[in-house]
Amino acid sequence: MPANVQYILVVDDDAGFRSSTRRLFWILTTDAIEFKVREAGSGEEALEVLNTFPVDCVLIDNIMPGGSGLEWIPRLVALHPNLPVIMMTGNGDESTAVAAMKQGAIDYLVKGDVTPTAIGHAVSNAIERTQMAIRLERQQEELVAAEKDRVMMRSLGSACHHLGQPATALATLLELIRRRVSDPVTLDMLDQSGDCMDTIRDTLNEFRTINHYQTEAYLAATTGDPQRVDTCIVALKQDDLRKIA
Repeated sequence: MPANVQYILVVDDDAGFRSSTRRLFWILTTDAIEFKVREAGSGEEALEVLNTFPVDCVLIDNIMPGGSGLEWIPRLVALHPNLPVIMMTGNGDESTAVAAMKQGAIDYLVKGDVTPTAIGHAVSNAIERTQMAIRLERQQEELVAAEKDRVMMRSLGSACHHLGQPATALATLLELIRRRVSDPVTLDMLDQSGDCMDTIRDTLNEFRTINHYQTEAYLAATTGDPQRVDTCIVALKQDDLRKIA
C-alpha cells in the first residue's frame, strides 16, 4: 500500500482531457505516493465533489460552460480556503495566468506543455505550500494565545497582590472591632463580615495558583444577535476547571 494518498480533482468540460490527465497521475503513482483523480465537468459539479469527497488539490480549466475557471476559482477558494487550486489554460496567455493568481489560484499550467513531471511538480508544490501556510497560521495563533495567556496571568497576579494587602488589613480591623463590642446583633454582623473576608482571601489564594485560563460559552446573548455568545473565563489549576468570572 502507498504511504500517502493524494486526491486530485480535475475540472474540465472536455472528457478526453480529464481522461488523459487521469493517466498522467496514474504514471506518477509510486510505492511512496498514490494519486486518485476525481472528475467534474463544470464548476457546479466541482462543488458537489468538494462537498462529498476529500480533495487535496484542484486542477481547473478556464473556458467552460456555466462559468469560466476565473469565475469559479474565487468561489472555490472562499468555500474551501485551505484547498490549493491550479489553473489549466489552453494557451500561454500570461494575462489569464495572472488573473487566475489574483483570484486565488496558487499556480497555473498550460495544457499543451503538461507532462507527468510538470504536473506532478506543480501539484506537489501547491499542496506543500498550502500545508506550510496552514502550519504557519497555526503557529501564529499559538503565539497569540500564549501572549494573551501571559498577559492574563500577569494581570491576575498583580490584582491578587494589590487586593491581598487591603483584604488582610480589613480582616484585622474587623477582628479589632469585634473585641470592642458586646452587642449580640453587632457581633453577629461582624462574624458574617469576617466569614466574607475569609472567602475573599481564600479566593485570592486560589487565583495565585492558577497557571492557565480559557474562555467558555455559558449564556446565549439576549441582544437579538443569534451569532453572539457571552463567555466566562475558566481558570485551569492542576487540570481542574474553576469558573472565576
